[in-house]
Amino acid sequence: MIEIIAEIGANHEGNLGTALDLIRVAKRGGADVAKFQLYSSRHLFGDESRVRYEWSFTDVCKLFEMCSIVGIEFMASVFDHDRLMWCESLEVGRYKIASRTAGSNPDLCKSILDTGKPAIVSRGALDTGTSWSPFDWDVPHQDTVSILNCVSKYPTLPSDLRPHHFDFETAAGWSDHGLGIGACLLAVSRGATIVEKHLTLNKIVLGGIRDHVGSMDPEELSELRRMADDISVVIRSIAHDR
Repeated sequence: MIEIIAEIGANHEGNLGTALDLIRVAKRGGADVAKFQLYSSRHLFGDESRVRYEWSFTDVCKLFEMCSIVGIEFMASVFDHDRLMWCESLEVGRYKIASRTAGSNPDLCKSILDTGKPAIVSRGALDTGTSWSPFDWDVPHQDTVSILNCVSKYPTLPSDLRPHHFDFETAAGWSDHGLGIGACLLAVSRGATIVEKHLTLNKIVLGGIRDHVGSMDPEELSELRRMADDISVVIRSIAHDR
């Protein structure tokens, strides 16, 4: 079974109603997880450039509740200890660690892993094209970490992709920012068991963030679910015949 993570990210454009709609769309399209980014713009970026995309704790409770209602897992990338505590109070089951966090905030990474819960880490900005570990410092519980290959470019073009991005001997899956779902399907065919991709209701949002164009729309999510499952069945059948 291929796990599909629908990354809501900032595609809600700061509108709680849109975010709730995206949760419903993610569930209808076959995603297993709806993932959000929880941060303070001033703390993370040093200014208020992304303050419109921030969620309050009350908002997070509403997002978490909607995920529970429709039956999809709530997951979050947390970018500070306060927001980690928000999620802990809600008994969130897993965490995402962004590559920027893995590369620059070992204390937060340690706190996340010290919860004893599984975590997913994107290589993203830390990708060197060589043998790679998400942490260059000593931290416990690394056996609970699943790694996703990733290119931190929005959108990712076919020319940005390299063979090592689809090597899944040390990685569990693929985090995609590309146009369409072709790279996601290639990743599944090469052994990825987790696929993460941004989800949007509309790829063309005037004045919106750059994430939309490299996101999947509801139809592409449904297609990704169907085709990823088909590929997984074929892979298992071939492995059984060997």
